[in-house]
Amino acid sequence: MQFKERINVHAPAPQILIQRMADIHLEGVTALYNEPAVCRQVLQMPYQSIEVWRKRLAASTERHVKLVALHGNEVIGSIGLEQYSRSRQSHVGAIGMGVASAWQGKG
Repeated sequence: MQFKERINVHAPAPQILIQRMADIHLEGVTALYNEPAVCRQVLQMPYQSIEVWRKRLAASTERHVKLVALHGNEVIGSIGLEQYSRSRQSHVGAIGMGVASAWQGKG
């Protein structure tokens, strides 16, 4: 039985950086959620302005964290993690996320 040498046909994974959302990301996050393919997949109102995102960012607390995924300087994803504050629901939370259409289905 002869074994053939395995060749790695996979390209190296792109470097993706996760950061806490900041003012510098607002334009990219707005563009992300205004993509038609992304709009159709999230529960929020479509085509919201950068001002709506600015208000959401200002409302961030230790119980409501917003993160972005960056490839280079481009926002390719966003996630919001919220822990409910009512004492009877402090063990409950919510997650909302969006991924740029060009980056969906990549694992």
